[in-house]
Amino acid sequence: MPAFISAKSLYWQAVTNELIGLSYKDIRDTPSAVNYLQKAIEQYSQLKSVASGGGVNEIMRGIASKN
Repeated sequence: MPAFISAKSLYWQAVTNELIGLSYKDIRDTPSAVNYLQKAIEQYSQLKSVASGGGVNEIMRGIASKN
């Protein structure tokens, strides 16, 4: 996690993990993408952020269908 993301801000940690996961997806590093996107899903779940977590789940399904 980048140093500028506060350890106390779970939302921004989730957003950061989602963006890192999407970056790995773009360069076709599927294992790393899945790792970061799974972290984001868990963090959004802790925040009870259904919409954000649902969006990341859709991305994960897209990755899974390509493998």
